[in-house]
Amino acid sequence: MIMILEIAMTIFGIYMLFTGKTWSKEVPPHGQFRLLGAFFASVLPVAFVAAMIVGIVLAAGSASSDPETVANELTWPLIGVEVATVVFYAVVGSLWEKSIRRKAMTPPGAAFEQPSEMRRAA
Repeated sequence: MIMILEIAMTIFGIYMLFTGKTWSKEVPPHGQFRLLGAFFASVLPVAFVAAMIVGIVLAAGSASSDPETVANELTWPLIGVEVATVVFYAVVGSLWEKSIRRKAMTPPGAAFEQPSEMRRAA
C-alpha cells in the first residue's frame, strides 16, 4: 500500500517535472511546478536510502544472527520509515503546491498594487 503511494507520487512528480503544470485545468503552468515535480519524483530514492540506512543500523545492533529473526525485528521499523517518508512528502508537497497555485493564479503586478484606501489617503 505504501509502495503504491510512493509510485503514484513519483509518477505525478515526473508529470509535473516535464510539463510544468499540475493536474488542475484552472491553474496555468508555472515554472515552480517543475521544482515541485522534482521533489515528488525523489520520494522513491529517498525512501529506499532511508530504509537501507535504518536497516543496516538496526541489523548491526541486533543480538541475533539468524536472518529470519532479524527480518522479523526490522519489519515494523522499516514500515515506519516508509510511512514517515510518504507523510512528510505529502504534507510538504501539498503546502508547496498550494503556495505555487496562489502565485500562478495571481495576475502579474497585482501583488504590487496598493489597496484603494491607501490610494485615497495619498
